[in-house]
Amino acid sequence: MSVKDDLISEIELRLGGGMVDVELDSAHYELAINKALRKYRQRGGRSVIEKFLKLNIYMEQQEYQLPLQVVNVRDVFLRHTGSMGISSTGVDFEPFNTMYLSNMLMQSNTNFSGLLNYELYADRRELLARMFGAYCTFTWNLADHKLMIHRKFRADDEIYIWAFVEKADDDLLNDVYCGPWIKDYAMAQAKFILGEARSKFSTIAGPQGGTSLNGDNLKSEAAADMEKLEEDLKLYADGSDPLGFIIG
Repeated sequence: MSVKDDLISEIELRLGGGMVDVELDSAHYELAINKALRKYRQRGGRSVIEKFLKLNIYMEQQEYQLPLQVVNVRDVFLRHTGSMGISSTGVDFEPFNTMYLSNMLMQSNTNFSGLLNYELYADRRELLARMFGAYCTFTWNLADHKLMIHRKFRADDEIYIWAFVEKADDDLLNDVYCGPWIKDYAMAQAKFILGEARSKFSTIAGPQGGTSLNGDNLKSEAAADMEKLEEDLKLYADGSDPLGFIIG
């Protein structure tokens, strides 16, 4: 069974399934779970993961379609470090870094000037990267998930995107922190759907005067549960990182 199937069974049991008749179908359970996932993706801080994505770029092409799971792009880099020898964007200095570290730092225990020289060299390399186009300016459109790079490349190449990507549904449900929140919110949604159906009729006719339904009670309980769960998100009960200080 999948994680969602296990959650559907759990919700049905929590609603009294097996002891009483629960009038929800599988589509109703799926709706409740999807609404809980959408709410958490909208409000929860653990719904995305930070990744570096490789993107193949083509000559004279500036606009690229990114996957729907990408929710934000923080930065775009040309490949300028991390490989040996000559790359498609020019000479890579990684072998020199290795030699410099070995000769100037590892073999000298008393001369600390090597650390300063290496720091200055690293700063110089970062400065050259900024001056000569290692960082690309771009426009990210969340509505259609298109990335517009403000540069025309004269040859095919590779870039790396620093992005925030949505976690898969199963990963969220299995998360030790936000998983219980999503399950409780899905339970509240299912309870509200069941209460909405039962509140259409206050009683069911029977030989002894009929049976009263608890639709209104279910709806009020579900609304209270959802309000409390949404308040828990403000208190970072799902394990999200709190907001930092803003100066200015």
